[in-house]
Amino acid sequence: MGMEAMTDAVYDEAMADLGAAIRCPESPQDLGLNEPEWWPGQRESIDLIMDAFVMQGKKYVMAAIPTGGGKTLIAAAVQKLLARSTSDFGGGKYGGNSLVLTHTIQLQGQYQRTLNNATVVTGRSNHLCELPSDSEFRLGVEPPDSLTAEDAPCTTCPIGLNTSDGCSYYRQFYAAADSPMTIMNYAYASRILQIPKFKGYAGNPFHRDLLVADECHLAESAIISAAGVKIWTARLSSAGINLPSLHTRIEVLEGGPRSQKTVRYENVRVWIMWAADTLVELNPLVKKARAAFDVSKTPTNRKALKKIEALWEALTFLAHGIHAPDEWVIRRDTVPGKSFPVSVTIQPLFGWTVAQPQLFRHFEKILLMSATPGDPDIARRHLGISEHDFTYIERPSTFPVANRPVIYWPIVKLNYQSDEQDWDKLARAIGFIATRPENVNRKGLVHSGSAANASRLVALLSRYLGERAFSHGDNHSYTREEALDEFIGSSDPKILVTASFTTGLDLPYVIGWQVIAKIPFGSLGDEITARRRAFKLPNGYPFGQKSYEAECANTVVQASGRINRTPPNCGPTYILDGNWDLVKSKAFLPKFFLDAHQRFVLV
Repeated sequence: MGMEAMTDAVYDEAMADLGAAIRCPESPQDLGLNEPEWWPGQRESIDLIMDAFVMQGKKYVMAAIPTGGGKTLIAAAVQKLLARSTSDFGGGKYGGNSLVLTHTIQLQGQYQRTLNNATVVTGRSNHLCELPSDSEFRLGVEPPDSLTAEDAPCTTCPIGLNTSDGCSYYRQFYAAADSPMTIMNYAYASRILQIPKFKGYAGNPFHRDLLVADECHLAESAIISAAGVKIWTARLSSAGINLPSLHTRIEVLEGGPRSQKTVRYENVRVWIMWAADTLVELNPLVKKARAAFDVSKTPTNRKALKKIEALWEALTFLAHGIHAPDEWVIRRDTVPGKSFPVSVTIQPLFGWTVAQPQLFRHFEKILLMSATPGDPDIARRHLGISEHDFTYIERPSTFPVANRPVIYWPIVKLNYQSDEQDWDKLARAIGFIATRPENVNRKGLVHSGSAANASRLVALLSRYLGERAFSHGDNHSYTREEALDEFIGSSDPKILVTASFTTGLDLPYVIGWQVIAKIPFGSLGDEITARRRAFKLPNGYPFGQKSYEAECANTVVQASGRINRTPPNCGPTYILDGNWDLVKSKAFLPKFFLDAHQRFVLV
């Protein structure tokens, strides 16, 4: 079906062709899963996914399954059914085994509870070295609980390297290698999948039939982050090594006829040559650090060696690891009060540069799942997926529309020119919402778009709501985590004003109402965001602008889901920024969101 969303209208027709062996059974327990019965809509979702994989022969299926649809159980069922299928129906060469990528420990636990033999594998930094504290192999690291497998002397370890009888890291690693469903995060997977062969296996045991990319709306950013490197500049500065001159930046003319301007971007080719030269200058310092550690294996010498070796590795990648410079971007990361950048970020501009070679090529089938994957055409392009190999499935929400209204009340169009009067109008509107009879005793969440906006709104809201509204960060008494704890634990109807919780916040029955005060456009003050927005395809199509708008719209959809985490959970979302009209008119929005969308009517 390509980019056309597969709906219930074609469900019966698709199922008539689907082999009985790979149709979803009446009970999850028929597949060896723990749940006693399917949730509403799960069987239909599973059969539609299987039809796309098996009958249509698609490699990639993107499934938009709103909150409450049970994505974890669906993914586990698809893995079981693919394992049953024969080679005639797309059965794979790895016995139907799967790898699940998630972003949170919470989701990893859900998969383990749903599938008894699912195994989570975590990175080295999560495992303490098991060598005795007085072992000569500990290389001067004290106290004992400060040495993880990330820094441990594995190559000389007497416990055993790369064996299932080794330390806790290797025990869980090899248990995961033998598990039919393994769960790990994107960053770890991006590294481990590049290794062609592991001891005791014919190849890499994590190259499998099915890859499940959960929370796939975050997949591109996770893949980009895993592929990129960061150079910390303090060691360069202390060694007297300068970064490339700002005058080496490339000047580019961007914008339309009325808004054309010259912008300057880092020249990746210049940085590649600089990195090669810097490696020559750095080589004596690396040798010196290694020699110092060989003479005296103290924690101080070990720390110094680790830092300079990490710098050497990052510079080596920049000098020799980038084969398509035009597809990469470099940013000098600065902080207030410092003239020298604290770090330099090097990463692909879009996920398509690395998604296929580093991730997708190792799997027969890829299931991309999210409650809010966003515009499917833009999402697949971000990941380098061809339209021919791709199907998008959008499932309806099982939550009543009446419980999740999205109310558009355009108060003011906010932009960089908005003055105090505009922001006060917005604050008064939030105050009006917060003091309505149905909200006055309920907690509220206000999405501000930025930390600066949050501080401004908290100050203005104090005029109308006293101390009820609060935020977090440098200008406030709470950290992000402390603010969230206060919001959850307080018996008062607090209002948390924040830019940090448009996604990843699962608090059923805590949030009574919420406001999207400013449409969350990405900051064009960030060089990488600006480069992405300015990108055009060779035919001149403004893909970057379309992507920028789509990401903004999808963030609004994601934010609207912070209240309604269970079917009976109810509460309204108010959108107050008048810029929403334009975004909504251009963007892809899922049906479950549009069904709940309405204009504000004062009654």
